[in-house]
Amino acid sequence: MKKIGVLIVMVLLLAGLMGCGNVSQPAGPTGNDGSTGAVGSTGQFSQAEVDAAIAVVEEFFATSVPFPGSELVEVRFEQLVCDSQVELYMTTGRGSVLGVERQDVIVLISAIQEGNMVSGCLWILVREGPGEPWRIDDYGY
Repeated sequence: MKKIGVLIVMVLLLAGLMGCGNVSQPAGPTGNDGSTGAVGSTGQFSQAEVDAAIAVVEEFFATSVPFPGSELVEVRFEQLVCDSQVELYMTTGRGSVLGVERQDVIVLISAIQEGNMVSGCLWILVREGPGEPWRIDDYGY
């Protein structure tokens, strides 16, 4: 079952990386320090909102233990991936019971390198309302 989940995430990651009509630009410095963040064009969130969400993921990854020995290669926002994942989150996930509004949920995708393998990871972040800080509600492969 976990293999199917990983396969689905990888397909979503590949679809997002193929462009889906989005033009990507680096949002941060490039290099091997895990601080690269690329974002696609967004209509729902401002660039500052996307950058703030990416910063939360980067900070969590840098200071938490769930990914020992791994490197955060990229964190990315893709509108189509976000829309489909927010829909799932709001109808069948924790969003259906938390009472959070759709405009206060953002989904990011990342590439995490563990040894020779690179895996995709989805990050669901929520906030109390526009202008409030993002917090990670869920993440996984």
